[in-house]
Amino acid sequence: MSLVVWIAVKYYPGGHTTMMGFLNSMVHVVMYTYYLIAGLGPQYQKYVWWKKHVTKMQLLQFSIVFVHNVSVFFYECNFPKFLNLMCIGNSLAFLYMFGKFYVDRYRRNLRNKSLLESKKVKTPVKSELNTFGIQRKVAEKIR
Repeated sequence: MSLVVWIAVKYYPGGHTTMMGFLNSMVHVVMYTYYLIAGLGPQYQKYVWWKKHVTKMQLLQFSIVFVHNVSVFFYECNFPKFLNLMCIGNSLAFLYMFGKFYVDRYRRNLRNKSLLESKKVKTPVKSELNTFGIQRKVAEKIR
């Protein structure tokens, strides 16, 4: 991503790449606002309920960037096609990674939670390594 942005700004400023930079900046403002509130301490945790919506915003951003770059192949545009291909590759890679994260973090947990509730399992125990590599049992409370 950094290489594409550097090439675009150095050799092809303005125009096509402006939308991608603007969109990325807006998403990062929201994302870092979330990090600020989350970093203020445990008393502010009730205000960071929108974490998964930040991930949805990022998925939407990469989808828009993908469509924006694919559209160049259907309309007359002087923007170099190789940069479009690089942007398409980047947006697909980020869509895959953030999509996998979203499914693993939010969709699977939702499915596992409903499965455990249907089986009336009260408190599952999972193994976890602490920072010193010593294995310990940690009870995980399911809401």
